[in-house]
Parts: sequence; C-alpha cells; structure tokens
Amino acid sequence: MSDWSNLKTADRRLCVLRLLDEERDGSLNESLLQSALALLSHKVSRDVIRNDLRWLEEQNLVKVHVYGERIFTGEILERGSEAAKGLIDVEGVARPSRGR
Repeated sequence: MSDWSNLKTADRRLCVLRLLDEERDGSLNESLLQSALALLSHKVSRDVIRNDLRWLEEQNLVKVHVYGERIFTGEILERGSEAAKGLIDVEGVARPSRGR
C-alpha cells in the first residue's frame, strides 16, 4: 500500500471509531456508516467498511455483529473509544487532531 493509501485508510478507521463513539448505544450498521463516511469525504463500498470493521475488531476496538450474514453492525469497545478520543495510539488508526 502507498503512503497516501495508508493515510486514507487510517483516517477512515478513525472516522468509523468517532462515529460509533458519538452514538448513544455505541453502534451503527454498515449502511449508516457508509452514508456518514461519504459525508466525511470517504466514499467507499460496503466491502471496504466490512473489512475496516473486521480489522478494528482484530485490534479489540470494536465488536462486529452480523445479522443474517447480510447486515454488519459495529459496536465500539472501551479501547476503541479511547482511540477515537486520542487517549491511546493504535497503529493503522489516525490520531485525532487537537480540539476535535
């Protein structure tokens, strides 16, 4: 992967964590994530979102729930919330800028 591609991927993963962290119940389905990410200049396919959710799950940042093999939902974990707020660093996830 190129540096630019890595940068975009890390930023997109941070956006996913921040979106989940802002939700009252800490979860969103892939459809809502796709729409929200597009508003944040990350227009990507659901396959990309599913891959990001799985990767974030491997890092113990989110829990993925699959309903009927068709609908993926991400639920933020405490470690994911800490990464979203910049309290911890996770390689492969961008660090939020100050004041955001």
